[in-house]
Amino acid sequence: MIRILLFIILAVVVLSLLYFQIKAKDGKKTVIMIAAGLVIGAVGLMAQSIASTYLAVLTVLGLSLLVSLIYAKKIEESVQTRTDIMVHKKTVEKKQELDTFETKKQASPEPAVQKSQGMQKITKFKEEKEVEQ
Repeated sequence: MIRILLFIILAVVVLSLLYFQIKAKDGKKTVIMIAAGLVIGAVGLMAQSIASTYLAVLTVLGLSLLVSLIYAKKIEESVQTRTDIMVHKKTVEKKQELDTFETKKQASPEPAVQKSQGMQKITKFKEEKEVEQ
């Protein structure tokens, strides 16, 4: 009983100190992880009074693994949603650029240039030379 009381007092002191230290930074995730650690510690303390020491250690390790897997899955999902949003934004921007390019292209059609071929080039060249002289 005394161990549980000391654990609760120590947990309150540590949580309050860490909360004020981390308040300015990304505190929500850190406080959640600390609270999960305290819950796992409390479960380990209870398991130690009920079962042998190695079973309590195995319980704490199992719970730690479970919590870390859940946390990693949540982070993976949030990263995936961010990348999906970024990809969607990029495709929308490209589509808008193509649309504006095509509207500009349709709005100002280029004048048709008459192409000179073969002998026509030679005759134009000769005419230009005669005009210069």
